[in-house]
Amino acid sequence: MKTNKKAIVIYNPGAGKRRKHRHVPAMIGNLANLGFDITTYHIKNFAQLEEPVTMACRHNVHSIFIFGGDGTVNRCIQCISKESYRPKIGIIPLGTSNEFAKYLGMPTKLVDVLPIIHRQNIKSIDIGKIGNHYFANIAAAGWLTDITYKTSPILKSWLGELAYCLSFFKSFLFTKQTNVITITLPQKKILCELSLFLIMNGNSVGPFDRLIDCMNRDDGHFHLITLQKTNKFSLFFTLLLKMLHLPDRRTIFEYQAIRSIDISFTDLLPFNLDGEQAHINSLNFEVLQGHLNVYTLK
Repeated sequence: MKTNKKAIVIYNPGAGKRRKHRHVPAMIGNLANLGFDITTYHIKNFAQLEEPVTMACRHNVHSIFIFGGDGTVNRCIQCISKESYRPKIGIIPLGTSNEFAKYLGMPTKLVDVLPIIHRQNIKSIDIGKIGNHYFANIAAAGWLTDITYKTSPILKSWLGELAYCLSFFKSFLFTKQTNVITITLPQKKILCELSLFLIMNGNSVGPFDRLIDCMNRDDGHFHLITLQKTNKFSLFFTLLLKMLHLPDRRTIFEYQAIRSIDISFTDLLPFNLDGEQAHINSLNFEVLQGHLNVYTLK
């Protein structure tokens, strides 16, 4: 069948649980049957994906299909977002949490992803930028925000999201809260002595599928959630209520919609960008509205 839709596949065979990977060859074959002229790249480390993704953008390919987890997606987005031409992005979720795929409403069963691509259901989405780094779903720093990239890949492979739960409890019980973060909002409002913060495109993270009680936004705003230093057990009770979707009148977390903020640390802290560690010197955040085009159920 003649086709004029050139596309590349970035496949990370080390992502997530092994059992999903047996479907990958058939998925790639089915993409070809949908009319895509596919070139596939198997990556053993994230450094290997930069060249094919960048060249795909500069050669104006129709689509980039990412077979992997949030880390693979994040590294691809770093390359795509800085280019003037940005191909359509299809996420085939193979990772442990697949937070960005969840935000897009993509199915967890790989076979259910194909009809979405076949229908060419494409949507422009906002992404965030901090310094010269990009993220599609979540940026965070401070206490407990290093769990995703410090959790053992072997545990993630065997236990899935349960591995993150075990790492969470270990950090929660045996690490101290940071108290070094200051955020300056527009109108010069200052939030200081923060233990952690999250900047979110959607309103869920990990097991908290409704961390804030509002719909996803498409108006150029992200969600900022901040936590000041507090009693650990009070925090644990609040998180438990959030997980169970039960009301809680306490105001341990502060929430606001944002377009831009400035962040400062007493000491340089690593960022968590879509589950991956990043060290960022310029701490200005802004929303890039409608910056990427993605295949999505929503």
